[in-house]
Amino acid sequence: ALLYSVGITKVGYSVETESEEDMDFIRDENPFVMRVSPKEIGFHPLATRPDNAAVMVHHLVSHKADLEANKNYKGIDSLKPSLPDELKDKLDKVKNSDVADDFYRIWEVHDQKKGTIWTFGGEQKKMIWKM
Repeated sequence: ALLYSVGITKVGYSVETESEEDMDFIRDENPFVMRVSPKEIGFHPLATRPDNAAVMVHHLVSHKADLEANKNYKGIDSLKPSLPDELKDKLDKVKNSDVADDFYRIWEVHDQKKGTIWTFGGEQKKMIWKM
């Protein structure tokens, strides 16, 4: 067997709960693992490895409908659409180039010392969530 590294993975789960009187019940629980390209991850320049980096950043591009579906995100309507230049170039070759208005650059900033996550989005890099 050939074993090799796949880069960074994000591991988590989503939970749907149901409340009845004074008790909460888990209705559905789904674990997930998502592979993240090393090109989409940045960490503090003084860190020697990701696990000793004080801050890590995950850069991604999301569709507006996906952002609106996340109940945690606030202020999605005030974001200005933004795409990396290489994606803009690809969309410019497509006849219907107004598709670019539905996509946003997102930055998830993970402060590993404090255990917090900030999510910024759009051209103006506005904070849309803090955990």
